Amino acid sequence: MAVPNSRATLIDYCKRRLGEPVIEINVDEDQLEDRVDESLQFYQEYHSDATVRTYLKHEVTATDVSNEYIPISSDILFVSKLLPLTSSFNTSRNFFDIKYQMMLNDVADLMNFAGDLAYYEQMQQYLSVLDMKLNGHPQTQFARRQDR
Repeated sequence: MAVPNSRATLIDYCKRRLGEPVIEINVDEDQLEDRVDESLQFYQEYHSDATVRTYLKHEVTATDVSNEYIPISSDILFVSKLLPLTSSFNTSRNFFDIKYQMMLNDVADLMNFAGDLAYYEQMQQYLSVLDMKLNGHPQTQFARRQDR
């Protein structure tokens, strides 16, 4: 027997496993369709091969803020984390901001050939670590039954 590759062949395979040519199986076609739907849903929910990890984007609106949740479609099984698009270091345009001052010094050093790009890259990574440690990432709680 080949591996079932469609709904019809899966239903035929299940009937044969129950002994259909020899034993009369008295079930309605709707019952068969319902059981196949349930089995596929169970497979998608609990087997890692049936899920796809991906990134989704969502713009937070005023309604989301007032509701205190973000609506999620029902086909999403799990939310592991939320990633902000901007950080506090990137969004501030203050003259006294630490990132602005360090970039100003780095650009001045690059103009005088005193600095190099490796130092500049290390400083950017250091500022990113500071941002992550001081501000953190938003905590996520996903209620799958409520799609929130």
